Parts: sequence; C-alpha cells; structure tokens
Amino acid sequence: MFKSPRPPGRTRLAVCAVGLALGGLVLGGACANFNEPPAGAGSGGGAGTISGTGGKVGVGTGGNVGSGGTSLGTGGSAVSGSGGRITSTGGSMGTGGGPSGTGGSQGSVTKVDLKGKRVLFVVDDPASLSEGDAMLKSIMEVSRDMVVTMGDTMTANPDVATMNLIVASSGASASEFPALYKSAAVPMIVFGNSAFMALGFIAASSGKGTVSTPVMATVVDGASPLASGMATGTNFSPIGTSRSTSVYWGAPGGAPIQVAAVVGAATQLIAFGYEKGAAMATGTAPARRVGLGFKTDVIGDLSIEATKLLNAALEWTAGAPP
Repeated sequence: MFKSPRPPGRTRLAVCAVGLALGGLVLGGACANFNEPPAGAGSGGGAGTISGTGGKVGVGTGGNVGSGGTSLGTGGSAVSGSGGRITSTGGSMGTGGGPSGTGGSQGSVTKVDLKGKRVLFVVDDPASLSEGDAMLKSIMEVSRDMVVTMGDTMTANPDVATMNLIVASSGASASEFPALYKSAAVPMIVFGNSAFMALGFIAASSGKGTVSTPVMATVVDGASPLASGMATGTNFSPIGTSRSTSVYWGAPGGAPIQVAAVVGAATQLIAFGYEKGAAMATGTAPARRVGLGFKTDVIGDLSIEATKLLNAALEWTAGAPP
C-alpha cells in the first residue's frame, strides 16, 4: 500500500476507494491514504467540508456536488475511485444566483418590406407641398423605398387601380378627394378627421372632434398590427412637447379596429382602421382603411409612439395582400 507523505500540521485520512458510504460508514474495498485538511462531516455523507464563499460549491473529483457548499450530498460519496484524490476545486454559483431580470420586454415587431410599393399621395397642390407633406413624402420615398405619385383633389388619377396605397393629406379638400377615391378598392390612410364623414367612417359631424395639446393617448388594442407592438394600456403623448397644436379624434361606426384613444375618452379614437369588407358607419370598406388623428403638418413633431403608429399604418395598408 502506497502512503503519501504527510506535511506537518496535516492529518492523514484513510478512505476506502472502493466501497459504499452509508450513514458515514465505509465498508470493504482497498484503501488509499489521502492528505487533506480536517473538515466537518456532510449531512449523512463522508468527511470533508469545503465551503464556497458566497455560494461557491466544492466538488470532489468523481464525487457529487455537496448541498449548501459542502463537498458531499446527503448520503453521497466523496471518494473518486481507487487511489483517487479529493480536490477542493469547484465552480462558483455566484452571489445570490446572479442578478434577476428587470421585467419582460415587448414582443418584437417584424418590419414589412415596402420597397417598390406604389403610393398615390393626394394633396391640395402637388406643385407647392407644405413642409409636413414634403416630410411625409420623404418618409415614404427615402425611408421606406416606396414609389410616390402625386395627385390633386380635382382629377382622379387614371392609374389608381394599380396603386398599393392612397394617402390623403390633411390639406386635401374633404369635399373633393372623397368623391374621387371613396369607393377605390385600394387601401387608404387619411390624416386629420375632416373627411371622416364623407368617407363613411362616421355618420354625423358629432362623431369627430379635437383636443388641444398637450394630450395623452392610450393603446386600446395592442394585439392589432396597427399598434406596432405597443401593449394595450400604453399611455403616450402623440405630439412632442415643443409643439402646440391639436389632436383630431373620431368615433368610427361599424366594426372598426380600435388602436389608440384619448386617455379617459375610450370612444375618441386617434388611430383606427377597417379591414377590407368590414362594416363602416355607412357602407363597407372596399379595401383597408386607416384614420390617423393628426395632421400632416406635425409629422416632424410626432412622438416615438405616434411615429410607430404611422409606420404601422403604412405597412398594414401598403403591405396588404392583393
């Protein structure tokens, strides 16, 4: 039998390498000598307490991980095998098991590719765009790679049926452009609420109104793609605090998709939509329709949340299946 040298101050511990550790009793087998510092007994196991600092766990080579920082589990064996050596090297579990997560994140939103989608942008005067209309045109052309054709409110575009989307500026005459495109089987986004009744979204003028900024809105249906991943109940300011203006709401009839409303006024929607074929206040939607309760002249002052609603509206309409 080989005997390991015993350094001064250390106790020689003879442990049987082959056998059964049961209630602290070692039975049978050939024995080998090990040099190991004195240690307390594990609960129901063999000798040797190796405590980890701040959650470290000592592991006996070939043995089991001890519970509570010892090298032995209850009733476990600290012996590696014939001639084996107990070690004190163990992985660190980290203080307190590591930091906890800080809440759940919102679900990710897949961006719809709008490259090449054709848009008919109806404005008051294509030859003299307002700052907001010019900015919206740039968003569609540059940011979303869409192909924009300008149109006025006097003459219907002969190629409207080939378009993927009609966008009506808040500056487009509410008494003229609906007559040209109300029944078009092409998805449409309308800014402001002046044309809501003419388009069939509301049945009477009492179904629309304005709220001066600052105003808070809340997401009504976070499950809708028009909410751009924002959770139901999310409150936000549609317009940046540096801009003093109005937000335009509508109380659409029929079966609208309710996206966002003025806080404290659930029927006053600043963002809503109609699926193709859905009932409106008057008639049915010939294609997808979206109403956004802000005018195009505040495009540059939209909050992050309102910008999300704008992009979601572009994707839901222009990206609609044929």
